[in-house]
Amino acid sequence: MVVAVTAINYLSVRMGGAIQVVLTSLKMGTIAVIVVAGALFGKHIAFDGASQFTHLGLGTISGFLTALVPAMWAYNGFNDLGDVGEEIAHAQKNIPEQSSWDCSLWAASTCSRMLFTSVLCHSQS
Repeated sequence: MVVAVTAINYLSVRMGGAIQVVLTSLKMGTIAVIVVAGALFGKHIAFDGASQFTHLGLGTISGFLTALVPAMWAYNGFNDLGDVGEEIAHAQKNIPEQSSWDCSLWAASTCSRMLFTSVLCHSQS
C-alpha cells in the first residue's frame, strides 16, 4: 500500500490528490449511509429514552465539544510525541515517567467522576 501511494505521488501529485479526494468521499459516503440506515431502520425506542436524559442546549453542545478536544488530540497525540520529544531534556527517562503519572492521574480522575456520578444519581432518587 505504501509503495502504491508513493508511486502514485511520484507520477503525479495532482493524481494523488484526486485519488485522496475520491477515497475520502467514499469514507464520508459510507459513514452517511450508516447514520441514515440507523436512523431509518433502527429501533425507535432508543430515541424515546434519550429525551429523558439529554436536554439539548448550550451546556450539552459545549460539553460535547469539550469532550471532543482530548479525543481528537488522542488521535493525533502519538504523532505529536516525536515533536515534543525533541524539546524535552532526557526524553528517554522523562517521557515514560510523565506518561505513568498521566495514566495515574487519569485513573484517579475517572474513578472520582464515577464516584461523584453514582453519589449524585443516588441522591436524586
